[in-house]
Amino acid sequence: MFENIYEAESAIQGLIKNDNNCSAHFQYVCESEKYRSAVLSAEFVNVDLVTYNPEHKTHFLLHTMGAKTKIGALNALYDHIYKLKETLKDNKNGYLNYTIEWGNKTDSKTRFSSFYGEDLDEIIRKFYYGKTKQSLNIFSIKLNPIS
Repeated sequence: MFENIYEAESAIQGLIKNDNNCSAHFQYVCESEKYRSAVLSAEFVNVDLVTYNPEHKTHFLLHTMGAKTKIGALNALYDHIYKLKETLKDNKNGYLNYTIEWGNKTDSKTRFSSFYGEDLDEIIRKFYYGKTKQSLNIFSIKLNPIS
């Protein structure tokens, strides 16, 4: 896989751009993960993959991946995104697919965005990532049928 974060980020950005013409951005959070034994401790890195749609000027969280290193998290994230369409076709993948009908408070356009996640709470978290609930209106949330 990738040996440096810039190569990995570029590859992930390419996957996103080719799929839906959005840009991809990365937020890293390093946490000190302490185990029950006082002897063992390790760093843990979460990377949030955020997409930005220039058409409606809004960003959403696509997925979060964690590993012991940034490059490890990015490699796992690339693998996840690369396989995502095939994964979502498998009815036993553990993910639900929702469509959210929403609007921005600054204009009157109604928009539709699709999200996948393990539950509705995760979908709402992805939708409002980095935003306040006052900035966007959700008109409806629809669970899409499993095909």
